[in-house]
Amino acid sequence: MKKKINVLFVCIANSCRSQMAEALFNELASNYAVDATAASAGTVPADDVNPSALEVLKELNIDHHSDPKILSDEMMSEADVIISMGCMASDFCPVTFIPKTQDWMIEDPVSHPIEKFREVRDVIKEKVDILLQELSKSEK
Repeated sequence: MKKKINVLFVCIANSCRSQMAEALFNELASNYAVDATAASAGTVPADDVNPSALEVLKELNIDHHSDPKILSDEMMSEADVIISMGCMASDFCPVTFIPKTQDWMIEDPVSHPIEKFREVRDVIKEKVDILLQELSKSEK
């Protein structure tokens, strides 16, 4: 029996990009031949998920309920794939030194209008689709 693949999306605040990635991954995973699940966390988590991030997910009929979480050593060790959403240049993002980490370099839409959130959501969705395709190929 194949092991379930654990994907971890990491951001500084875990309030926007990483939350959208977690929700999109978990929503889309059932469309692929892969047993995988995603979680997200931040190095300096916010108090709440950004309402605009939740709004643009709802536009895709994704009702995401998760609170920002602090990144832990346990989360990193349990993850098979770690995706940084674009915080690798920051001192607050220690995952740069972990070999299984990819950096998607996605712009933070916070402090931008809702149109930017939609744009970022769509970029994340495209990258999640590609990741799921790659994971399903490696499962065969």
